[in-house]
Amino acid sequence: MRRHCILKASFPFAGVSVVALVLFANPAMDGEGTVLGNGSVSSGQISASASSSSPGNAADPLASGSGSSASLPQCPFVPLAPSGQSALGQGGPTPGEWYVISCGGPLFIQSTGVYWFPAGQVPGTAPSVEALLQQALGQTALVEPSVVLNPPGKQIVNEPSWLAINPGDWHAVVASASTGPVTATVTANPEAVVWNTGDGHSFTCPGPGVIYDPNEPASEQSTYCSHTWTTSSVGEPGGTYTLTATIEYEVTTAVAGAPDPTPDLGVHPGPSAQEPVVVSEVEALGTSP
Repeated sequence: MRRHCILKASFPFAGVSVVALVLFANPAMDGEGTVLGNGSVSSGQISASASSSSPGNAADPLASGSGSSASLPQCPFVPLAPSGQSALGQGGPTPGEWYVISCGGPLFIQSTGVYWFPAGQVPGTAPSVEALLQQALGQTALVEPSVVLNPPGKQIVNEPSWLAINPGDWHAVVASASTGPVTATVTANPEAVVWNTGDGHSFTCPGPGVIYDPNEPASEQSTYCSHTWTTSSVGEPGGTYTLTATIEYEVTTAVAGAPDPTPDLGVHPGPSAQEPVVVSEVEALGTSP
């Protein structure tokens, strides 16, 4: 059964006198700490609502005066003043202290929770939103595509070759990273395929390409992505050209639990696929009348 109660206490917070109005809900948090509520401090008043979130890391930004609401700073855990500790009381079965996560300077504090940490488990500084986005981007499983050629197998000099990737490789990829109440999510949408044909040519096709269907008349099919090799691959290492395909992704972002908007991350390439291609020259035979 969930139990709620409201505590209203007046105490100094980092030199600013504030009134804490905290809604308690499900205080236990898997032994890592206790969260009581969240909200923001503005003009010396905390308004709080029930939430549950994992504690992150800490330091005191108010001591150095660092941080601004224009560009999101590191979001540290700050211990409450002794009178605040006394007002909230013991938060766990063992000795410890109460903390809040705050972003901003001494006149504006974005507080995202009130947390109890056991002694000896004092958190450090939480990653910034920008760092979380980069972490999420690093966890995004961008696709190494599978190359599909038409005609399959050997290609012919001076004959167009259709270039495509497996249609199943053309899809959005999403990943998230979190710390405390802040979750940063990146969505990578495929925008184009960059092709390097191994004979000194490179170009971009605005999609996965077209898979040729041998069951349909050739006159009813076309592609927007093709290449014509003009010399055979016989003189190349291994007797092949190395065909490379790379999906380019437009990466957009979404952040929950942080006040500042964040820009999209632009275009990022996925891992490249390499395919050895044999290009043969076909000799035409003529006969005399």
